[in-house]
Amino acid sequence: FYSPIFDIVGRLPMSSSKLQMPIGTSAFTVYWPGEGTAITESNATFTQFTLSVNPQGALARFNRLLVEASGVDILGWVRDRLAEKIAVDTENKIVNGNGSSCPTGFADSSYSSIASVSMASSALAYADLVSLYYALDPKYWAGACWLLNSTAAKLIDSLTTTAGAPVMAHTPGGALAFGDKPYGQPQGTMLGKPFYIVPSISATYGSSSAYTTRIYFGDFKGCYQVGELNSMRIETSTEAGADTFAADQLLLKVIRYWDGKVSDQTGIKYLTGVI
Repeated sequence: FYSPIFDIVGRLPMSSSKLQMPIGTSAFTVYWPGEGTAITESNATFTQFTLSVNPQGALARFNRLLVEASGVDILGWVRDRLAEKIAVDTENKIVNGNGSSCPTGFADSSYSSIASVSMASSALAYADLVSLYYALDPKYWAGACWLLNSTAAKLIDSLTTTAGAPVMAHTPGGALAFGDKPYGQPQGTMLGKPFYIVPSISATYGSSSAYTTRIYFGDFKGCYQVGELNSMRIETSTEAGADTFAADQLLLKVIRYWDGKVSDQTGIKYLTGVI
């Protein structure tokens, strides 16, 4: 409800604190040796893709009197606000996390081999989106989607194709699709692929003073994996802490264990320097 990122990326259940999977770095070679001739041997090379879960949580303390004397569901309100904060933080880590006791985001600088596509000029044009689309290997097209923030969406809103049609798909009533969709769902289509508004994509990537953002295109479900150890837990206590019991207070804790990382860097591309 609070972020589209959960339906975009791949999600793997974990039964321990680490999950290792082999990732191919070079493929086998197929030969045509001719009749009676031995096939030349070839070996693929592999590296390890490892997810190591880290705790993510929030802790709230409040007086029992507030719970018991209030005419509204205070615990439910607190629970929902904590869920929102965790969802927003999760989205930010999947996009920008640095891997230090947290997930490594696909926008993190350590993933320099995620290839970028430069704009043809300083102003975003329809041709730049076409270039980004075709920069992605066609084998990823089936599951690909666009990720961008509202700054980039505003620029694309005014773009048209070479045939004069809006780049962003419209609903039958004429209103833009992203104006009619609940947040967290695809907000419409561009070049036939769904796009999502992801606020955690920064408006100021890069070291220059230019106000720049990125537009991502790729198969995130197949190329970015989130590993989750069990499910999120919500627990309360009236005794934890030095003064909780004596002060008649209540602690509410939300915690989950997970990690995230790009598993296939060739399946994600981005347009850089979008102003």
